[in-house]
Amino acid sequence: MAKKKKAPKRPVVRPTPRRLLDRLDAADELMRRKRWPEAQDLLAGLGREYPREAEVWGRLVNVTYALNDMLGYQGAAERLLALDPREHDLRPALATAYVHNGLPTLALRTLREFLRLAPDHPKARDVRGLLAELERGMPALLAELGVEGEAGLKLAELHEEVQSALNQGDYARARQVALAALRQKADIPAVLNNLTQAYAADGYLEEALAATDRVLALKPDNIHGLSNRARLLALLGRFEEGRAVARRMLASTAGAVGGWLKRAEALSYLGLDPELLDVFAAGRRAEPDGEGGHDGMLWHLAAVAALHLDREAEVDRRTCLRAAGRAEPRRGAPVERCRDRHRRAGIAAERRPRWRVPQAARAGQDAEREEQCEERGPSPAAHPMSSVRRGRRETRYTTTPAQSISCTRTASRRGSERELPGVGTGFHSEFS
Repeated sequence: MAKKKKAPKRPVVRPTPRRLLDRLDAADELMRRKRWPEAQDLLAGLGREYPREAEVWGRLVNVTYALNDMLGYQGAAERLLALDPREHDLRPALATAYVHNGLPTLALRTLREFLRLAPDHPKARDVRGLLAELERGMPALLAELGVEGEAGLKLAELHEEVQSALNQGDYARARQVALAALRQKADIPAVLNNLTQAYAADGYLEEALAATDRVLALKPDNIHGLSNRARLLALLGRFEEGRAVARRMLASTAGAVGGWLKRAEALSYLGLDPELLDVFAAGRRAEPDGEGGHDGMLWHLAAVAALHLDREAEVDRRTCLRAAGRAEPRRGAPVERCRDRHRRAGIAAERRPRWRVPQAARAGQDAEREEQCEERGPSPAAHPMSSVRRGRRETRYTTTPAQSISCTRTASRRGSERELPGVGTGFHSEFS
């Protein structure tokens, strides 16, 4: 006798906990009053407590958009899509955030997935334009990593997943993915450098130092490898060895993304303040309108070094405010407060990638996007939304981060720094 066929199980719909609803109401009130940082803190806590609640992540998408926090936007959008892969409207926005955060191969993967799942979507035409521009840049990007073809593209995706995990403070995940990439190809200096950062950020200093050995065996003049090694030797108390490595780093003429900042970072750990100011000046001469002249953290480290050397004249209001990320000094800004902040801060670093945002990423947006960004960004309510329904609630989230991305200045990343014993640190991932 044939067995009776079992009826398929219906999904269990669990009601949203009353406590969560109350706290979501509190977050909504903060958002209504445009108290974005407080709303972000509240929702980040809820995300840790209720990691599978789309209501939380949808609101975090809105809040991070309003704060121009594209790293936070990326993380919230990833979590929301993981919970509901059918929310196709969010994929192009996530891809644009990837580009802004220096992760073009992850953007490429996301856009291809979008077109596979929703080829007739109203945004498909704009997406194809952005996809074509990203594809044109892929051969050069893969060549920098020493890989090619589809296999090389998969390795580049793993490399960017490592960067993304580092940027979001998930160091265990960064190590896991980096080791997976190195099992496929063991001689990629950029991946090894980021593995160094992932070890060091969690306090595995000896393992990190061993990773720098592998980098420098491949490329003895690699700026990231030398900078990381010098910094690690300082953290291990081996200052003379660290200074010897720093001298090798200063003598190196190898190119490096963020090279001026990486040099300054190592010198700051070793207390080589005169050399740091020389690097700062050289960076400004070499790139007066680029990263050598306008990187906020480079200005900060130079300001700290000048204060250590009692060279107060080099720490004027313009230096302090540029180090804080402002384009123009405010009239009457308290210079002494800036100086005090530099003295207290010591060494804390933040890395911002400089991938150019493809022009197609900005296609189809309104003219308001051309305005320069403000400190808190626009209100999500003014821009196109999609809806996510969960039981008794409806969350509307912003799916067009391109307005924030087109700004000439980006907001600081939150939550990307980790304290090691006695030393404030911010570990910089290598982008190429």
